[in-house]
Amino acid sequence: MEETKVAEGKVVVTWTSAMSTFMLKHLADIVASGARISTGFKMVHYNACARALNDQFREKMTGGQISNHHRTVKKKFAKIEHIKNTVSGALWDDDQCMIRLEHDMALTYINVSASVCTFTYYLFCLHIILMN
Repeated sequence: MEETKVAEGKVVVTWTSAMSTFMLKHLADIVASGARISTGFKMVHYNACARALNDQFREKMTGGQISNHHRTVKKKFAKIEHIKNTVSGALWDDDQCMIRLEHDMALTYINVSASVCTFTYYLFCLHIILMN
């Protein structure tokens, strides 16, 4: 994990795909164990995930950082799910774990989309997270 000091006591964390995958698997294991998370994960779950992540990667993560990253990943997956379900011609490729669009459809979507870079970034993140 790369850290950059922003202000006194504040640290910006750069997450690796391995760290994100570990976090998602750990939170999924909490759900599989029978924890009731109908309203979302509690801070105790995020703190437990932070401890496990710290042990695995020798980091100094907090439950708040885990919570923030989880929220970020959820937003990215929501965008990907939206594209997959609403863009005509969007197909899911199980072999490469990514959304496939025909060339003409991709150009149409990119022209309509306000943020071309984020569309490409979401596809890349989905590919990385699901491949691990």
